[in-house]
Amino acid sequence: MRRRTWLLGSALIAALLIGLTFEQSRLSSSGAIALAFLAACIGQLIVSSSGGMLGALQSEQTRRLASSLFQAGAMGFGALSAWMLIYLSARVSRDSLALVAAALIAVPAFVVFGAPRQVLISGDTFRATMRRVSGEFKRTFFRRDALPYIACMTFPMGSGAASGLLPGVAREYGVHGDQVA
Repeated sequence: MRRRTWLLGSALIAALLIGLTFEQSRLSSSGAIALAFLAACIGQLIVSSSGGMLGALQSEQTRRLASSLFQAGAMGFGALSAWMLIYLSARVSRDSLALVAAALIAVPAFVVFGAPRQVLISGDTFRATMRRVSGEFKRTFFRRDALPYIACMTFPMGSGAASGLLPGVAREYGVHGDQVA
């Protein structure tokens, strides 16, 4: 299977799951939370597929530039999407909000059709694939210069401060706390 197939498929599944999340009677219900969590997990396949496509670029300089643009674009689009959903939450029905949320996940994934075709991902056995992934993991994370990055990924630095900002952000946008959650 090609990475762009993984990217498109996972985006469509994540969009469907988010749409179903908004169809729950209460967004705070365990079913809604489970659907949103599953959508987030499936959404990580989008990121992984994108990273695989970026990593396959030939030139180091092109890889760096494309990866930087991807990160900046993802952060900017994510912030804009969150603002749009918060803004629309008090102005449209929940069904419409579900469609918008799903579209914000699915529609950008169609850009993948503009990417050049890549070679098929190896058809190794599961054991061989896990061995290769394990080796890549060790080479990436079991290095002395990787320690600062591992610390940033694993320590909850600033998460409490960010949580403390949510009520202020909610007031700024004129929404209630449950709409932010």
